[in-house]
Amino acid sequence: MEMMKLASEITADLPFVAIVDEFTDINYESLTNLYAPIVGSAAINLYNLLQSMARHSPISTLRHTHYELQSMLNEPLTQLQHNRQKLEAVGLMSTYEAGERLIYRMRLPLQATAFLQKDALALLLLDNVGDQTFDQIVMRLLPQLDNDDGLDVSVAISELYPTLLKNSVNTKSEIVNTRQHIDEHNLSENTLEINSDQLDVKLLLNILTNTFVDLASVKANLDLIKTESSLYGINELQMANLIQKATNLKTNQLEINVLKHNISKTYQSNPATTIKSVANKPQLQSADNSVSKKFEQIIKIAQQTAPLIFLQQIKKQKNGFVTSGEERLIRDLISRHLFPNEVVNVLIYHILVDENNGALNKNLTETIANDWSQHKVASAAEAINVIQGRNQAKTNKKNNNYRNNNNRKANVKETLPEWAKTNNKDTKTTKLSKEQQQQLNERLKKIQTKK
Repeated sequence: MEMMKLASEITADLPFVAIVDEFTDINYESLTNLYAPIVGSAAINLYNLLQSMARHSPISTLRHTHYELQSMLNEPLTQLQHNRQKLEAVGLMSTYEAGERLIYRMRLPLQATAFLQKDALALLLLDNVGDQTFDQIVMRLLPQLDNDDGLDVSVAISELYPTLLKNSVNTKSEIVNTRQHIDEHNLSENTLEINSDQLDVKLLLNILTNTFVDLASVKANLDLIKTESSLYGINELQMANLIQKATNLKTNQLEINVLKHNISKTYQSNPATTIKSVANKPQLQSADNSVSKKFEQIIKIAQQTAPLIFLQQIKKQKNGFVTSGEERLIRDLISRHLFPNEVVNVLIYHILVDENNGALNKNLTETIANDWSQHKVASAAEAINVIQGRNQAKTNKKNNNYRNNNNRKANVKETLPEWAKTNNKDTKTTKLSKEQQQQLNERLKKIQTKK
């Protein structure tokens, strides 16, 4: 028998040796839930039998024949060969030709995390069990996820299932959603810095390296991606998931408008940060020109919250909503890279809470931002100090104007002309004597008589 036909045309008397890479426990939970729906129960029976032969043989080179497999599994040779190829395709075993015999190297099932992060395997599982069962499997196995490395396969999965993979390209979004679920679970144990103003581009690209996303389309839109990250406080792992969802599955190109829409929809409906009611927040306009303890909470929130999330929460507390104009205004401000996020948040707080405006006015916002930029404001504390300083200057000016007005009034009173002054003596009424009163009455009678 030719060497190239040895594995493809097995006979009952063809010898083989079964070996294992490591004698660790088999993860039957993954085998049953993830692999069995793809390869079928007959292939799983073959896998278990070969594993048993490899683990319990007195010596690792003990030869078996395919007749032994055929009689124990009650399967024809053609079916045994097909089942073996299924196991090879999903990475559960590898087949080697060595002289006149075959070597079956048995592989361990992947843990759920590694399995679901392989597009082809996850896609096959999804197509075999359907959306609802797929989600149930993910939910059932996710809490026990580990991070094992994947294993090589002997037969390419695209060779065994070419039509299935070709026709199932539209279901890849389900796989992306599952990856996000896995990444969020892993993130709880190894948290990235969520509220950093600067996105780690190198880390983001590394995360996307092994995905279907064309990295060139990501690099071409890095400025906008970094702006969106700052606006909403999106970390590298979250952004990678959003990018995958916004990637065209036919061209693998990132569609930037879809990314912006998805980010806006996700973070406006489910903001990650909740700010307590602004009704009891201290006013930043204080006569005290230092940042006291009463402002520490505001500074802390400003430092930990992305600007658009900060704006959304304040508007929510005021029973309002973020307008498209306000969103564009903050987006433009962030894209200028004038301030860190915490300064932008204090600016928002000052206009909406201190000044009690219903919305961010473009002219007012840009005027204040321009002034702070000229004064090189670089932190929330500095921004508060500037606000307090200007408020103190206004108070001093108001007091000076009040004193000046009083002085002008005093000067007017002192320089009145003599004729304008009032003398109480001159204004007193002189009382008539009895004789004068009698004469006045007689005159009045004469006047009436003449009429």
